[in-house]
Amino acid sequence: MSSNFHLTKENLPLIEQMAEQMPGGFFIYKENENRELLYINQNVLDIFGCETLEEFKELTGYTFPGMVHPEDFEMIQLSIDGQISPEDGEDLDYVEYRIIRKDGIVRWVDDYGHFSHTEDFGDIFYVFIGDITDKYVSIQERERRANESKNAFLFNISHDIRTPLNAVLGYTRLAQLHYDEPEKVSDYLEKVETSGNELLNLIDDLIDMSQMDFGHMQLNATDCNLKAELQKLHAVYENKAKEKNIKLRFSVDVPNITLHLDTARFKKLIGNLIDNALQFTPEHGEIKVLAKCNNKLSRSSAEYEFTVIDSGIGMSEEFISHIYEPFEKERSSTETGVSGIGIGLTITKHLVSVMGGSISVDSHPDKGTKFTVILPIQVSNEEEFNDEGNLILTQNQKVAQLLQDDDRSIPKISVPHRVLLAEDIQMNRALAETILEEAGYVVESVFNGADALEKVESNPPRYYDIILMDVQMPVMDGHDATHAIRELDRPDTKVLPIIALSANTREEDQRRSLSAGMNAHIGKPFDPAELIALMESFIEEAEKKYE
Repeated sequence: MSSNFHLTKENLPLIEQMAEQMPGGFFIYKENENRELLYINQNVLDIFGCETLEEFKELTGYTFPGMVHPEDFEMIQLSIDGQISPEDGEDLDYVEYRIIRKDGIVRWVDDYGHFSHTEDFGDIFYVFIGDITDKYVSIQERERRANESKNAFLFNISHDIRTPLNAVLGYTRLAQLHYDEPEKVSDYLEKVETSGNELLNLIDDLIDMSQMDFGHMQLNATDCNLKAELQKLHAVYENKAKEKNIKLRFSVDVPNITLHLDTARFKKLIGNLIDNALQFTPEHGEIKVLAKCNNKLSRSSAEYEFTVIDSGIGMSEEFISHIYEPFEKERSSTETGVSGIGIGLTITKHLVSVMGGSISVDSHPDKGTKFTVILPIQVSNEEEFNDEGNLILTQNQKVAQLLQDDDRSIPKISVPHRVLLAEDIQMNRALAETILEEAGYVVESVFNGADALEKVESNPPRYYDIILMDVQMPVMDGHDATHAIRELDRPDTKVLPIIALSANTREEDQRRSLSAGMNAHIGKPFDPAELIALMESFIEEAEKKYE
């Protein structure tokens, strides 16, 4: 209604006539103690399920409060009062509330009100209402589905944490009981390590899901040899396949060149597909992993095809349509004997998308499954040579070279380098000290970043060969400590290698560490051989810069 229009007894019939032609509900009520209704149109009767005005009056008392669900009136009246301020010229309001129809069904309506003062009727409200129940039903349905997903997630995650945790605690107890029987203890510890890695993979999956939900999953491409990365995957999964008496065969037909690829994401992608095949392939089954280069897309990239084929239980056509949805399982773990929270393929699909590729599946019940992934991968031009014609190795290549014998024992260093270790958790500090000392390092430990800074300041230049710095610590965190060390008025602190050792393993965590002045960011739990190889490569680089 126009602010210039004023309702009178004379023009009320005209308003009633016009209101009957409106597509939605319309009514007028007095803004007094009882808030009596002056008029309602036919659509209001329809919304309330009433055939006659008399039925509506009996249902509502012909008052505005009588129209509103009794649990909602106080709330919406406060809202209306807060929106309407005649002194300031505010005369419009919007509220949503429930009503109870004549048949007892509860519906939702939206209410657009216009306050006005009239000479004949006093203060009144013109109100337009419409049924918006479908909006709330869809919201409630989404909430119901979200709750179902949450409940499924909590149930599955509880089960999948407790399963390996049961093995960790159980075999730890057995190792304590049989400490004087080395063969048994060795077997128990291998099982503890396997179960611990299962827990770590589960945590990694949950982090990936979180990054997917918030759109934070990013790639960190480095130079690599694809054939070598696939060989590593084969070595990892060959033992898993043998444990289930499954034949695992890799067929790799790719050129022996350096590519630019996020190797961690790539191995997780292919690894998830192999894991899926291992889970649903029975004993004495077979899994094939095929890799080939289809064609060169340009001078700088090529298309690669990766296929994982198993002879497992397969999937129905109906389930395939939901296969990439989180927490989806065609059959329960009780039926299949396979645990898992049901997010591996969800993550795989997202990784393929982030990497600019495609994924397809062909499967039939009891006839196995075939996943095919197509990825465009950049060809690297990182192979550079120095003036003497010798190949210049990247930091990653140096570490890979140090680890090429695949010996997972703690390597011994030839020179006893001095390490400053900053770690506030006593058990983590003791573990790192033990590993580093066994490798041959001289270790000095502090409890926080402030102590690390004080140690560097109070000792002569180049006293420490390298610093291992936790990130989250009291007093001063690792990032602030690193920044402060880099700002010291000493040339050696600009070169001194500082590596973050942190349980925070997201890409943004790694970027923050590098931005703070650290040379690298290693996630916990760390692999001792990989950490030591990285430390030695940075120490070697620093010594060249000192010269």
